[in-house]
Amino acid sequence: MLGVDGLSPVIVERLMACGRIPNLARLASAGTYRRLATSNPSQSPVAWSTMASGCNPGVHGVFDFIRRDPDGYMPDLGIFKPGRVVNGRQIFLPMRSGPTFWRRAAESGIPTTVIRWPLTLPPDDFGGRMLAGMGAPDLTLNPGRYTLLTTRRIEQAEKTRLKGAVVTIDFRDGIADAKLTGPGGSSLPIRICVESGKSSLTLRVGSEESRIQAGGWSDWIRLNLRSDAGDKISGVCRFFFKSTESEIEIYVTPLQVNPREPAFDISHPEAFARELAKKIGIFSTLGVPEDTNALRDGVLSPEAFLAQCDDVMRERERMMGACLDGFDSGLLAFVFDTTDRIQHVFWSALDPGHPAHNPDFAAKYGTVIDDCYCRMDSIIGGLLSSAGDSTALLIASDHGFGSFRRAVHLNSWLAENGFLALKDRADRDRPLFRAVDWSRTLAYAVGFSSVYLNLAGRESGGIVRPCDAADVIGRIISGLESFRDSEGGGKVILNVYRGCDLYAGPRAGEAPDIVVGYAPGYRASSQTAIGACPAPLIQSNIESWPGDHLVDPPEAPGVLFSNVKFAAQSPSLINVAPTIIRLLDLPPDPAMEGQSLELEA
Repeated sequence: MLGVDGLSPVIVERLMACGRIPNLARLASAGTYRRLATSNPSQSPVAWSTMASGCNPGVHGVFDFIRRDPDGYMPDLGIFKPGRVVNGRQIFLPMRSGPTFWRRAAESGIPTTVIRWPLTLPPDDFGGRMLAGMGAPDLTLNPGRYTLLTTRRIEQAEKTRLKGAVVTIDFRDGIADAKLTGPGGSSLPIRICVESGKSSLTLRVGSEESRIQAGGWSDWIRLNLRSDAGDKISGVCRFFFKSTESEIEIYVTPLQVNPREPAFDISHPEAFARELAKKIGIFSTLGVPEDTNALRDGVLSPEAFLAQCDDVMRERERMMGACLDGFDSGLLAFVFDTTDRIQHVFWSALDPGHPAHNPDFAAKYGTVIDDCYCRMDSIIGGLLSSAGDSTALLIASDHGFGSFRRAVHLNSWLAENGFLALKDRADRDRPLFRAVDWSRTLAYAVGFSSVYLNLAGRESGGIVRPCDAADVIGRIISGLESFRDSEGGGKVILNVYRGCDLYAGPRAGEAPDIVVGYAPGYRASSQTAIGACPAPLIQSNIESWPGDHLVDPPEAPGVLFSNVKFAAQSPSLINVAPTIIRLLDLPPDPAMEGQSLELEA
């Protein structure tokens, strides 16, 4: 089972037609190719959890990238949740519930390996092997916070805008000293020695030393940290060296778990990460190692970011090769996700109508996305050769992709239409709902697709009586369905869904009351996701994030390829897990809602 994040049927079909992805074209011709209906909403954590479980989010409990706390209204990440620290080791709480195809396989005695599947932190304690994917944080328990070492004096306003930490460095006689800040109050001294002409530098980090050429990356460098409590913490990071005539800047990746000495569990069994590192060398353990934040902040250039993506792909290829060595029977599930990151940040090169489209940028990077698809096709060709004719192969993406031209401030729409109340003279741009007057608020948006009622008895300051909930939901849906963009008059939202109609199961009570399906080109703003209410209702998206998939699900299907011929014409993510179980000759899992795809007669 090969997962490839974000493969778009539109691009796949175009590249197959012109002969650029021959291995996927061969699968489509001899086996199966279908557009694959995604989850609702079409968000990666929701989609991958649905694919794994064969269940709707009311069972697996993942509804959005962002969760909300009904007690305090605070937005929180929905992809990992730290728990207690036990004997100096951080414990994480599971985000996903319900069955999975890998647990069913392992419990039936089938050798099972799962690599980099999203939302697998903590790794499942089951009878197989697993390495955590998207959702694994850095050592400081952030999704991924870089550090910028710079000689440039950066004003506080810019420091606030940057998503990483800024450390100012001063060189004397070609030498500068700095510190990397780690978890638990730990820090690590760095000595930087720059050669004349700034053509290269040498970094000394603890006992490690690395020489880096200007415009180049270091290898992985091991970090030996010690917290204020005296706990030893092993980590790894990489450096990128950028110099100009007047300044020196050094980008440092987020400090990550060292797979040879994991500071917290990133694999099951615990030794599995160490075994992989022994076979292929140190590798990135961060859930999202491609640092789109550093690219968007201008800390990494497009070339440096693409080099980072290339290294991540190479790591993943080595990892898959190590897992395929000696793979005679059983189940291997493996996820590549660099395709998703590249489309998010380079999509404007494909879309002349995007507000951020730049002809020079397009001329330079217009083939980057196609090239990434072609590289995946080459990897798939190698996988086909390894698998042989006797192995069933499924390839699926969680969603497709499209242009993100206009950002919608949904909380601002709720405020303008009388559903959300603002405090007098409040700063509407402040996040975390600091501008909201809960005593007069009927509903609020959090995350990228979710609207919740301020329901009495559920939210800590709830004012909507349960007997009035259906009426409030109905009025919000009616208003959103008629929402038009003042620029051009187009529909902003294609469909609005009641959560009670979408979700059923033991965790349906956590679901949003309303799920918003945006029209292509539109998406909830980042400010909406974290509880801000900017004054305009809609703004042109000029950020370095021009591609997205958080639209009405029928507008963002993924793809399904297989060397097995399936009869189904309209498969969905919820069919994938039951189909894997059937291909393993196991009885259906009664806990799964989805049905196995029927084989072609």
